[in-house]
Order: sequence, then C-alpha cells, then structure tokens
Amino acid sequence: MVKPTLKPDDLVNKAIAQFQQKPSKRDMALYLRNIPYYAWIKGYNNSSLKNAERIFKEQITPDVLYQIHWFEMGLSNLLLKFSLETEKHIKSVLSEIVSTFGNDADSYLNDRLYSKRNTAVFSTIRQAIEKDENGVFEYAQNKFGLIPSWYTVQHITLGQTIGWYSRLLPASKTQYVKLFFSNQILFTQMKPQDRLEMLRVCMNYILEIRNKAAHGNNFLTTRIETNIQSRWMKDNGLINYFKLTDKGAIDSNFINYLAIIILLTDLPLFAINALTEFKNFIWVNAEEQNPISKSGFDSYKLLKIEPNDLNILGKLIEYKFTPHN
Repeated sequence: MVKPTLKPDDLVNKAIAQFQQKPSKRDMALYLRNIPYYAWIKGYNNSSLKNAERIFKEQITPDVLYQIHWFEMGLSNLLLKFSLETEKHIKSVLSEIVSTFGNDADSYLNDRLYSKRNTAVFSTIRQAIEKDENGVFEYAQNKFGLIPSWYTVQHITLGQTIGWYSRLLPASKTQYVKLFFSNQILFTQMKPQDRLEMLRVCMNYILEIRNKAAHGNNFLTTRIETNIQSRWMKDNGLINYFKLTDKGAIDSNFINYLAIIILLTDLPLFAINALTEFKNFIWVNAEEQNPISKSGFDSYKLLKIEPNDLNILGKLIEYKFTPHN
C-alpha cells in the first residue's frame, strides 16, 4: 500500500519532531525545500546520530546535520574519484586482452571465444551499440570504418566491463591478471583460480562503491555488501592492513575500500595521492573548530576509524611498492 504524500506543513512538523532541540518551522521548511526528507532525516535512522527511538541525539541540530550531509557529499566525491581512476585501469587491461579477438564487434563479441558464464552481458553491450543514445558509436564507425574493441570497452559501463572479464576463458583471465598486476608480485601465493576470483570480487567491490557514491547514498548508514574473503588476504600476508570485525572478517568500512584501491593499482603516485587526499579530508573534518567536531562527532567517529588506520594504509603503500625478493 502506497503511503499518502504528506502536506508541506505536516512534513515540516514531522521533521521537527526528530530533533531534541526543536528548530523553528521557518528554518526547517527552508532545509526541506533544499534537501529531501527521506535522505536528510530518514536516511540516518540506523546511524549513530540517532538514539534507540530514532530521534537525533541532543547535540545534533539541523545545522549540524547539514554539516554532516556536506561531509558525506565530500566523501562521495572522493570515493567516486578513486573508483573512476581504478575503472580506467580495469578497462585498459581488458582492451589489451580483447584487441587480439578481432577488429569489429561481430568478431570480438563472438560468443565462441568466451566461456558460457554471464552470457547476457554481451547482449547488453550490443544493445548499447545499437541504441547509441549519445552517438558515440556512430562517431567511431564514421571515423574508423568499424567500432574497435578498445573503443567499445571505453564506452560501456563498469558493470559491463566486469561482466566481460567474467566471460573470458581461463587462459585469457590468467593473462589479464598478469597484466593487471604487472609491476608487483602480490597475490602470487594464491591458487590460480582464487587469484582470478579475488580480482573479480575486488572489481565488484569498486563497482558497488562507485554506484553508491554516484547515486548519493548516505554512507554513514550504508553497508558494503560485496564480501572480500579474509583468507585471500591471509594467504598473501596482507590481513594486518585491513580493518577486521570481531570475528576476523574484513569489515564493511571505507578504510578497507582504500586498501583495495591501493592493492589494485600499479601506480605509486595514484596510491599516494588517494591516501593524501583522504587524510586531508579526514583531518579537516576532525579539527576542533569544525562544526561537526563541536557537536561531539568528528570524521573519525562518523566513519568508525582511528588515526592509526591511516598510518596502516601508508605502510601498505610502502610494502606494496617496495621490491620483494
């Protein structure tokens, strides 16, 4: 049953009731004209900002809540930026692999060259080429006389790219992983099949974060569903670089997302830049004069991390890009 839409005054009153320090109707109405109720108020129902009765804690005023909303937008922008850079790496390696499968789409999307896993992915790619909503594939056809594989890879979604990887035959997947981790020897202790599966899951992890960041999810209440198996990191001596649950599983935490980002790049500068930007973002929102900190929260408490977690990521970068005998 669809709930009836509340009248503006009723919605304002409902929002005011969520705060222990009652704001004026005028101030609340102004906020709700700029930010949807479901995202700004209801979106924090299961967060540490509210008590058991789902009422905001006393120190959370509408102004403080807006600062936290602003904090989350900044976090989304960073996560999206890092994900897009990793996406470039994922696509570049796939382009190199499938470039040997033929020049035109009928050749490099030929089902006989691939496994039978996830067969629907090629249908969606062909549909994207046929619909050509932005005219990008028509441009390639006119310029090159065909649509090269590298061009198609660059103009499909990350989900379709990961699906394409999943359809590669074992030999091609093995070559993909070898190229993907070309400047390091990490993950060499794993069984070959585990190595292929780990990379696929890590790519899905990046995809999940990318999609949630792009769609404006409230990250303080968002759980990362993709499961990175702790045994993969244990097998490679990397488990101490991850934040774990009480049961020893890899936690659903953004620090672990940064660890995955670092592990999936062969570029030291990308890893260093990503960590530096994330550190600066955390520090700014943890300063005493920051409105969020004045309320009793700060970036560390909001993300459930410790200052040492950032130091551990720095050690991961050092370990990853130090030659190992």
